[in-house]
Amino acid sequence: MVDLSALIRRESGLDDPLLLRVLRLLLSFAKALSDSLRSILDARVLKQKVLTIAAHLLEAPRDDLELAEGRIRVRGAPTSGVTLAQIAQKAYLAPTELPPGMEPGLEATHAFDPPALTSRAARTSARSRSTPRPAT
Repeated sequence: MVDLSALIRRESGLDDPLLLRVLRLLLSFAKALSDSLRSILDARVLKQKVLTIAAHLLEAPRDDLELAEGRIRVRGAPTSGVTLAQIAQKAYLAPTELPPGMEPGLEATHAFDPPALTSRAARTSARSRSTPRPAT
């Protein structure tokens, strides 16, 4: 385990204990936020996979499906549908019944790729280069 205080002190030259505590708190908050965002994105990927399997089984467009009461059903046809348990069974135990090319299982991972961080000076410089100068 890396001693975060020592690392910050060594790399930044900072030695103020209060500032080091604040930096450590901010880094912990950023990690928690990143983990939460990754979980949300994973859930979205997993939902799309579940809907794709259901669309294949129900022979219906994915956009026509709705998730309600633990079932995925065709919108407007409440008697047709499959349960999440049935989808899990197909995903793990009957991979040949999945849509072509789909990996078996219901795991999903998503890597968040944040936009590049730039300094205010770089943004201002880029904006001034893209803004045409008036003719004199």
